[in-house]
Amino acid sequence: MVKYGNGPIYADTGCALFPKCLECPFPDCIADSLPSLLKKGKRLEAMRMIEQGISRDKIAEVLGVSKSQISRYLHKDIDN
Repeated sequence: MVKYGNGPIYADTGCALFPKCLECPFPDCIADSLPSLLKKGKRLEAMRMIEQGISRDKIAEVLGVSKSQISRYLHKDIDN
C-alpha cells in the first residue's frame, strides 16, 4: 500500500507495461488513455459485427451503446 502526498492510500499495482505506477519510466499513463482505447475497441468490434451481417440494434445491445453511437462509429470509419 502506498500513500501519495496527502491523498488516499492505494495499492500500487502498476499496469501491463510496468509493475509500479510511482516508479514507471513512461511519461504518459496508459490508464489516462484507457477510455479512448475502449472506445476504439468498441468501434472496431462494431465494424467486425457489421461485416458479419449483425443488425445495428443487436450490436448496440451487445456493446452496451446506443444505436446512434453505432451510426457514429460507422460514419467515422467512412470518413477515415
